Amino acid sequence: MPGVIPDEQLAREQLRYLEIVPEGIARMESVLAEEPLSLPRWDDAPILPGVTPEVAEYMLLINSCNFSYWPDPGQPEWGVELLGRWWPDALGLFGCFARALERDPRWLEGGFLAGLSRASFDEAFAGTGPLPMADARYRILREVGEALSARWQGRFQHLIEEASGDAVRLVELLIATVPPFNDVRELGGAIYAFHKRPQLAVAMICGRFERRGLGDLRRFEELTVFADYMLPRALRGAGILRYGEELARIIDAEQEIPQGHPMEVELRQATLISTQRIVTDLVQGSEARSPRPEITASHLDHYLWRAGFSQPGLRPFHRTRTTSY
Repeated sequence: MPGVIPDEQLAREQLRYLEIVPEGIARMESVLAEEPLSLPRWDDAPILPGVTPEVAEYMLLINSCNFSYWPDPGQPEWGVELLGRWWPDALGLFGCFARALERDPRWLEGGFLAGLSRASFDEAFAGTGPLPMADARYRILREVGEALSARWQGRFQHLIEEASGDAVRLVELLIATVPPFNDVRELGGAIYAFHKRPQLAVAMICGRFERRGLGDLRRFEELTVFADYMLPRALRGAGILRYGEELARIIDAEQEIPQGHPMEVELRQATLISTQRIVTDLVQGSEARSPRPEITASHLDHYLWRAGFSQPGLRPFHRTRTTSY
C-alpha cells in the first residue's frame, strides 16, 4: 500500500512534541487556491534523459538509494563533477547512476547488481567528500539485484508490467520485492506506513512521462506526500506545524534524532495529516473556493519541497540518519 493517512483525530491526540495549527492550514489553502501547481518533469541534467522503458527502470533503481545526504559533523558535503558542474545530494546520485548506465547498461540487470563489487560501487559514486551511508547503499543495490533475479527475471520492467498501469499496485510490488523500500514506524502501539521512496519512484515515472504511456497510472491520486526531512521544514515555516520547546531546540541545534524516536515519527505523521487535509480541502473546494480535482498529494509535495529548499529564513531540517529518506 502507499503511505497510510492516520485517523486524523486519533493522530492529533497522540502528538506530544509538536502540534498542527488549523490557522496555518487555512492560510496555505488560501495561497494555493489559485496557485498553478504542477508535477516536476525530472528531466533536468544530470538525470538520465528520455522516455523509454529503461528510463522508467532507472527511476526505480535510483530511488532504491535515494536517502540521507547531509554530511556527518566535520565532513564536507558529498557531490560530483558532471557535465561541467558540481552536483550535490540527490541530483549528484542520480547523475552517477546515469553516468554508470551510459558506460555499462548492465546496471539495470539484477544479476549485475547482485554481483556488484565494492570497488565498482566506489568508483561509480566517487565524489568530493564521503558519500553518507555508502555501506547501506551498496548493500541495498546488492539486495535489489538479488530480488530482481529471484522474482522478475532480473529486470524492473517485468515488475512494472505486473502492476498493469496501477500506481498503488506498483508501490505495493516495490515494497514486497525490495525490503528496504518498506518504510514503517511504530508509535503508541500503532504502525504507520510512510513508504516515501517507492511512492516518489512512482511519481517520478508519472512526471517524466507526463502521465502518458508508462506514466499513465491510475490511482495516482491515492499516493501521499513523500514524508522526508524537507517537508516538515516547509510546513513549520508556513506556520502549519508548531514545534514544542524540546523538539525545536534539538532541530535548531542540528542535533540528530534517532530513527524511530517518537519525535521523528510525529514529524512524519503530522506531515501526512496536515498535507492530506490541504489536498482534500483543495480538491473538494468550499463556498469561497472552486474545487480543484486535478490536485494530488504529489502536486503539493513538489510545492512544499521547493519551498523547503529555496524559501529564505527557514529553520534547519530535522536530522535522522535513515535509509527511509
